[in-house]
Amino acid sequence: GVYFSDNKKFELGSGEILFVGKLLNPYLNLKAYYKKEPYFITILIGGRSDYPILNFTSSPYLTQNDILSILLFNTKASTLTNGQNQNKNPALSLFG
Repeated sequence: GVYFSDNKKFELGSGEILFVGKLLNPYLNLKAYYKKEPYFITILIGGRSDYPILNFTSSPYLTQNDILSILLFNTKASTLTNGQNQNKNPALSLFG
């Protein structure tokens, strides 16, 4: 499937939603992809739905800051404008 957010297209890959125990809090095992030339970013979502665990990888390699910066601002962290830079720290802190 496909998911669109903020004019970004995310391809949804293989995945599972397992309903064990509480029906409103299933286990997640999902994979999504985002492409921003020349980068191909993989987003893995695991854990329970009330406390998901996110992992990001890219090809070619990017740091976690750069991956999140591309997902949020369409550019690497080192090339953010002043306005984007001011918003970067609160946005990236959402992901630990």
